[in-house]
Amino acid sequence: MHARFTTNLLLAVVGGLLLTAALTFGLANASWIALGAGAVAFAIAAVGFPGLTRGSAQRRLDALTAVVGAWTVVESRVFDGETLRWLSFGSGGAFVVLAALGLILHERDREARLAALIAAADPRADQHRNGTGARSAVPNPGVAA
Repeated sequence: MHARFTTNLLLAVVGGLLLTAALTFGLANASWIALGAGAVAFAIAAVGFPGLTRGSAQRRLDALTAVVGAWTVVESRVFDGETLRWLSFGSGGAFVVLAALGLILHERDREARLAALIAAADPRADQHRNGTGARSAVPNPGVAA
């Protein structure tokens, strides 16, 4: 399992917990949960950002995650009441969206690497795709001639 996948999945869990906590727990508990969620999200982004193998798009998502995480820490200490509840809910939603985008990027990049490996392993794949290759002389045993 790649670190990129793991950090995005962990961020989705943190966002989901914050979404739930913002609407179900009391304001005092939601405030502390928002503080913890923001700190964890910031830490996830800070750990993942230096990795050059994550790609520029993922690094931009990490930067956005760090900004939203820092904002969540600040808003959990500055605001109270319904303002805190809805700002925390919005931060949780932002974490989930950022995590989903990161997971989509991860799958897209893995798919591209897999396609490149298949093309490198089978030189006939490019010929058949371009229409320049000859058909195989070996008949298909499942098809009647």
